[in-house]
Amino acid sequence: MALNIWNWNVGLDWTIKKIHPNYWKYFKEVGHHMHKNNFQDRDIPIVSEAIGQVNPDVVFLHELDRPAQLEALAQTIENEHSVLYMTWVSDQYEDNYSGALIRPDLPFEAHNYSVRSGAIVGETGFPAPTVGNKSVIVLDLDKIVLASVKLTAGPLWGLLGVRQSEAVQMVNHLTAYVRSKPHAIIADMNLLQRAGGTFLIPQDKTLYRCITQGWGYQDAAGFPGQPTHVNGKYRFDFAFTHGLKSDVAAAPIAIQGLAERYMDHNPLQVTFDSL
Repeated sequence: MALNIWNWNVGLDWTIKKIHPNYWKYFKEVGHHMHKNNFQDRDIPIVSEAIGQVNPDVVFLHELDRPAQLEALAQTIENEHSVLYMTWVSDQYEDNYSGALIRPDLPFEAHNYSVRSGAIVGETGFPAPTVGNKSVIVLDLDKIVLASVKLTAGPLWGLLGVRQSEAVQMVNHLTAYVRSKPHAIIADMNLLQRAGGTFLIPQDKTLYRCITQGWGYQDAAGFPGQPTHVNGKYRFDFAFTHGLKSDVAAAPIAIQGLAERYMDHNPLQVTFDSL
């Protein structure tokens, strides 16, 4: 059995206030309450066309503004997908949704759980400030379990241990659920890894080593992997696998026109050749 999975943060660049010449005028003209960097209705066509061209088995989407957008995507994609469900995500930056589209003939069980940003980080005992909750989507596809999440973005929250806190809780919950079943974390981890492989802040480097060396996950894209940011400078999205064969590959799919629409992520495609 082969599987093709996408993970895509379809929101706007989190630095849009700095890069957009007429930021407030733009959102006033949009005529919607989406005054933050959530997914825009105007971008539904470009996202649905990209998904329809490749037709992945599962598509995880992050920074959606409301459930109706996922339903609209499912209806407009050329190769029909079923709407799975939406989970609400909230932190001090944004109120948004994560969701999943899944091929109708693919059997699965689904659930989600929340991780709190302000918990103590593992055995280090390093407290992180509370900035909200993150919802982890978990799909059990019989032979493999997939998990997806969008961790808190930005260098400041990495320096303060927020991403580490969220990641530790996510993995603890996930491993308790899967037990010994092969699984993969395919997510917007928001680790600030430069194109050459170096990390912008040391905490993200430590977290990456913890995942790959301490917890025994494999980086499906290899190291350093290709950048997933549309400008080609940073790799935010990762696929970490555990207990799977080596015939797993991950790489971003370059979608034309995203930068012009102030979107910052290309979709990360993860291919499982056999399960």
